[in-house]
Amino acid sequence: MASISPHILLLEDELTVRILMTQILANLLDAQVTAFSSAEDGIEYLKQPDTRVDLIITDIQMVGLLDGYDVARFSLRHCPSTPVVITSGLNGPERRKPPENSTFLAKPWDLATLEGTLRALLERRTPGG
Repeated sequence: MASISPHILLLEDELTVRILMTQILANLLDAQVTAFSSAEDGIEYLKQPDTRVDLIITDIQMVGLLDGYDVARFSLRHCPSTPVVITSGLNGPERRKPPENSTFLAKPWDLATLEGTLRALLERRTPGG
């Protein structure tokens, strides 16, 4: 039985990291990746009718007025069954408590940790979320 490829929303302002992450996610998880460089663009994408996202990965600090925590809070209100991975190489969860629908993953991460974390979150999500 063939499985459906997950759709991942990636929010990362560093172009090189965004390109690399898109390739890694496609290869590790056979994922369809939609990527933006700002929290604002990601939230606007989530507001579109018929948008289906299985997982959100967001950096904390990005260009613009909003950050990864804002994305997680928006997701908690509007698509609560969608898990959010908040990632940063500068800030940890000790500075601000991540929303309950989110998991913090510190940069730099290794591929095994990334894959294990993402697969576990995708398996736990609520179907149809």
